[in-house]
Order: sequence, then structure tokens, then C-alpha cells
Amino acid sequence: MAIQIKDASELGRLLTAVSQELANATIFFRMFIDINDAQREFQEEMGESYTFWFQTMQAHLDATLLRLCQNIRSKKHHAGLPGLLDTIKSNRHLFTAEEFAKRMEGSQAAETLIAEKRSLDWTILTEVDIKKVDANKNPRVKILIGIRNHFYSHRNAEDVIRNRSVRDLYP
Repeated sequence: MAIQIKDASELGRLLTAVSQELANATIFFRMFIDINDAQREFQEEMGESYTFWFQTMQAHLDATLLRLCQNIRSKKHHAGLPGLLDTIKSNRHLFTAEEFAKRMEGSQAAETLIAEKRSLDWTILTEVDIKKVDANKNPRVKILIGIRNHFYSHRNAEDVIRNRSVRDLYP
């Protein structure tokens, strides 16, 4: 569902918000991986404070998943990836060479980027990218929505009673 925007500056704010969340998810996941990898080399040291390192790794994984889950929402008022892609699709006029030049004004890389005269491939956006964030077409997105609905938004009582972990339900 496209988010209603008035101009390129509103699109820019939306793009910045979504991209910052996705960048943060990447950073938290990289930190999780790095700590996990360090366990081989520092097994004894990390074993002395096991609870700290376990909770630290869990916090990085939670931060990663939370940001990904927030970005797959497709409701009209949610600033997430599906809404951003639909908004871009609905506002093609903001992606002309002239509009791009306006958005780049004041940027250090403006001259180089404007000279490249790249254009957005609308076929890829509509036929590939939008499908990648659609839970009906991408099983990974469906898994993230399940994790969000059954764990991050609230704990599903049925899962608790039946002793089903999130990891078992959404591998």
C-alpha cells in the first residue's frame, strides 16, 4: 500500500527511516556473527562470563529480528519496505533526471551521480522487488511475520502451553 507523500522531501524522509532500520539490522546481525565467531578463539574467556555473552548475543539477534519485522509491515500507516516500494511505484514523477538532480543538490557526490544519468528499472521494481517483500510470494517474509506475530508483538499462549518454541515454528 502506497504511503501518501506530497513531495521528494517527504519521500526522502521515508527512505531514510526505512534504510536506517535496515542498516541497523545489518549492523546488529554482523555483531552477532562476530561474537559467535569469537567464541572459537576465546572459548575459555567467554566461558567465564557465559551469561553476559549469551545475553549479549541474544540481544543482537533480537535487535536484528525486531528491525526486520518492523520493516516488513504492509499496512498503509507503517513506514516499512513494502510501503516504501509501493510509494516509489506510485510516484514515478519523483524519479526523473530533473527531480534526481534536485534531490542531490548540496551532496558532495552530486556531479558524479547526476552525470551517470541512471534510471530506475520499473520492471525490476514492480515484478521483482515488490514480490520479495510480499508474504504471499516469499516464504522468508512469511516466517518473519510469524515471528513478529507470535513472539515480538506478543507471546502466543497456545505456543507456550504446547511448549513450542519460535525456533521450532519458524526455522
